[in-house]
Amino acid sequence: MKKKLPRHIFLQNNFSAYIDVPKAGCTGIREYLASELSITVSSSVHNINEFPLASSLQLLNESFRFTFVRHPVSRLFSCYKEKIRDLKFNHPSYTDGVSNAIKRFGFYSGMSFSEFLDICADTPDHLADNHFKSMHQILTHNNSIELPHFIGKIENFNDDFIKIKNILKFSTEYDGVSNKNSFSGKDGIIKASHAKFKKSDITKIKMRYAIDYEIFDYNNNKYLEEQNR
Repeated sequence: MKKKLPRHIFLQNNFSAYIDVPKAGCTGIREYLASELSITVSSSVHNINEFPLASSLQLLNESFRFTFVRHPVSRLFSCYKEKIRDLKFNHPSYTDGVSNAIKRFGFYSGMSFSEFLDICADTPDHLADNHFKSMHQILTHNNSIELPHFIGKIENFNDDFIKIKNILKFSTEYDGVSNKNSFSGKDGIIKASHAKFKKSDITKIKMRYAIDYEIFDYNNNKYLEEQNR
């Protein structure tokens, strides 16, 4: 049986691949890559089948891979704000105010961020949806491939994206961040920076996503913690 591939966009011309992490700028990056690849998206940039894919896990593993990650607190808060809506929220991708992508885990409309985190903490990565799965598990495809060669951060998105643009010699003009849902400006934590988090919630996230904090060097990033003392 052919192994399922992680969500990615394969760029044949320079033998590279973008591995996307939900809630870490993937919409804006896909929009840019669609332009770079001269792809006219017929449905949505969120439909990965609109983009070229590697033919095998081996090919993907041999390519130059790049991605972007995000502070775990900011990423989870963004997921909570987008996926948990009012009970009357009317959208085909939502049922009773909860995104269909995560509803099966027991999330419900009106729940607090703390309650949202309880479910995230109680759901192991091998069962979790990618929207709240640990980023390192998404990027290694549950340890079947190595971490990407280039890992940018949403907190430093514009500078890091220029770096990868130069490395891969993308020709499409880059005018700055275009992802209206996730980030803007230099710190890249717009929504989370204006929220106040309980210390118990910060602790919960640090415990659940401890490896992400370590691998992506967020243990020394005090931004969110200092905002919520």
